[in-house]
Amino acid sequence: MKTTSRRLASALAILFVALASSFSAKGFAQTESGASASQPAPLVGKIESLGAFKNGVCVVEQRFDVPSSGRYSADFPPSPLHGAFFIQSDAVVSATTANVETSIPISEAGALDWTKDFQGQWLKITLPGETEAQKVRVLSAANASTSAETIRAAQLGLVSNPPNSDSVLLERESGETLWLANPGAVTSVVLTEKTPETVSRQKPRIFFDVNVAPEKKGATIRLFYLSRGLCWAPQYRVEILDGKKLEIERSAILINEWGDFEDVPVTLYSGFPQIALSSSTSPMDPTIALQSFFTSLNGASLGNLQRRDSALMTQAAFSNSIGAMGGIDLAADLSAASTASEGDGIDVFGQSVGVKTLKKGERQMFSIGRASTDYEPIVCWNIMDARDANGRFLGIQNATQEIRNDRYGQTTSGEYSLEYSNRFPEPWDAVSFANPFESPITTGPASAIKGSRFLGQNSLFWTNPNEKTLLPITKALSVRVSSIENERFFEPLDPRAAQQALIQSQQRQERKTYLDIAREDWGKQVVVYGRAYRVAVVDAQITLKNQRSEAAKVRLSRQYSGVVDPESLEGFDEIPETKRLGPVSGGPNAANPRTELRADVSLQPGETRVLKFAYQVLVML
Repeated sequence: MKTTSRRLASALAILFVALASSFSAKGFAQTESGASASQPAPLVGKIESLGAFKNGVCVVEQRFDVPSSGRYSADFPPSPLHGAFFIQSDAVVSATTANVETSIPISEAGALDWTKDFQGQWLKITLPGETEAQKVRVLSAANASTSAETIRAAQLGLVSNPPNSDSVLLERESGETLWLANPGAVTSVVLTEKTPETVSRQKPRIFFDVNVAPEKKGATIRLFYLSRGLCWAPQYRVEILDGKKLEIERSAILINEWGDFEDVPVTLYSGFPQIALSSSTSPMDPTIALQSFFTSLNGASLGNLQRRDSALMTQAAFSNSIGAMGGIDLAADLSAASTASEGDGIDVFGQSVGVKTLKKGERQMFSIGRASTDYEPIVCWNIMDARDANGRFLGIQNATQEIRNDRYGQTTSGEYSLEYSNRFPEPWDAVSFANPFESPITTGPASAIKGSRFLGQNSLFWTNPNEKTLLPITKALSVRVSSIENERFFEPLDPRAAQQALIQSQQRQERKTYLDIAREDWGKQVVVYGRAYRVAVVDAQITLKNQRSEAAKVRLSRQYSGVVDPESLEGFDEIPETKRLGPVSGGPNAANPRTELRADVSLQPGETRVLKFAYQVLVML
């Protein structure tokens, strides 16, 4: 009797282990029929509209029509972003999501797993260590769970490879069962029967529990969410028609990696919207594990809502990036808008491009506007600052790649000089024009064409309607330039007297700034923000030579650290504009403000013009 009881208890224990193993294999997946007490009615939503940003984020509006109260199910939307997944309805609706075992066509299954997709079928496999294939049948999960004798043998150590989560139970033609501990070690698998038309896969589903008001006939459920996978890239064709007019055509390339859609109105968005959680998928997505969700939140930029840095294919990849040509070429610095922007005061612009049909993986290019406008040819040249935050010349030992060819040194008279012609970007031919469209020009590549000739390619940046912008096209090789500066020589400072003056200034807690420096301080020592500086004076000279047969207009900018002497300006058509760019890299207590001198100079054919000015700069001792 005791022996029989022990055997019964052992059998029950084995059965419990088998059932537990079966439940663990299934996890929390559920069949669609088991989603509720009654079978939910399937729904197929209609995409009502799509909006594409240039960083791959898309705006989706989807509609479901239901005839009455009840439970309905539909495919869960692909990867909605956290904080941007909303459900709206004229009925009372609650939503539940789950991974559901669903039969799908084998052609859509992607990678196949022979241990799962071909359960119950006969195969020819070559087992590890064997050379001949043998016919086996993959037992179903139900058969595996009830094979108590095999499991008990494994528990008692009577088989060399006990079952684990990766192993599979096989049956030979002789009826013998065996556990294959490592299915990945099988060298070949041949399906001896007809290939199944479908396989089972877990698919994310959303279930709507809808309560429609008695007086209404049916209801509408709308999903509004942000997702990833649909983006657009702008490009521009600028055709020079004659010496006064150009025509600009803008086109868009719509890239669809989101999903299939048919006859859907599409809007192209431009601007620089903040999407702080663009890397976080909504926790309503049942395919997202809890830990993955928390990890994505930790990497989000919620704490810095004004960040503009991003990786390739983010919004900055196609918009609002600062170009290599520097401040003189940016529309923001050359803006001359005659009308203010219209709308609700938020600079995110959406342009409707009509109804589109695309399958996943397809791309489409189309024109989104063409207009002509007047233009002005301009030669642009940007001259960068030659000094660091402490007023010292940039030396070769700390030079960047851009200034690796600089030459500097000390003359026999004690003056420092620096020759810039190898340091700064060369002059560029550009065209200046106002945006002729009723909508903004968003940042993108632009190719300049004249007749059948290709002139060059650069970038256009965000430009409002009627606002002026500038497109650099190619290097201006026939306008020769040079920029030289020399520091004036003053009597050397007495080191002991300089140190004593610094101590006295610190004792008096003097708080001088560069605004307190006067002409009588040139060549002397001053204390600014508790630090000792030498007041240096620099004579700058810019030479422009027009070797063309027609007149040329040169727009130049010259950056420097310090304050210009207005009495030193020579050779300019008009008094140049000086724009304060803020302190140099030394921070808010930097002694020298960074300033940019800007001027337009008209050169006749063959004319050489020499421009001169001087500025004072504080050099740290």
